[in-house]
Amino acid sequence: MSPDRSYKEGYRDGLNYALILARKYCDKDDFINQIKKELNPEQNDNLLKLDYGKSYLIYERSNEIGMKIASKVAVEGNPLIIITREIQNNIKDLKNVKYALISFDEINGAFNPGELSRLQEFVLNNIKEKSVMYMDCVDYFISMNSNQSNVLKFISLIKDRILKTKGIILISLNRDSLDKTAISFLEKEIKNIINFKKED
Repeated sequence: MSPDRSYKEGYRDGLNYALILARKYCDKDDFINQIKKELNPEQNDNLLKLDYGKSYLIYERSNEIGMKIASKVAVEGNPLIIITREIQNNIKDLKNVKYALISFDEINGAFNPGELSRLQEFVLNNIKEKSVMYMDCVDYFISMNSNQSNVLKFISLIKDRILKTKGIILISLNRDSLDKTAISFLEKEIKNIINFKKED
């Protein structure tokens, strides 16, 4: 990596962090818009062009791209529901973000992966018009629940509710982590398939 590239990436990381802090603590839209303009000098710098009222299945080895997309949604101020196993995240305390940490250690409001009904209630209670929901732990849910069909039904119900409000659902998944039955079901439910291959 060249020194110039490293500097640019560090600068963008700093701007992203500044935008997160501004969203959390600052009420002045002019200041927030100034940071956004500096962060995205080109008018549209989206990782992906997402359309409301659609669902997306992102195949990647880790959740890196999916979480970057979710972070971009969050700092732009859109209502966002995140379902993840990631404990540390810069965006989880933003006012527009509802963060569902999946863990057997249920301190601080974490959700037990075996109790889908509680998580389902949380999601349904927090869906707003044009909400975006991001999830990156489908494989974990399936491995922790004896009945795979319960997990797939949960995803189907949540997807239908999100799309009814003209929202977006994003599922980040390592394709190799699930069997063919689960993959087939998800690809029928989630209409837009995106493949990312991590470069060596």
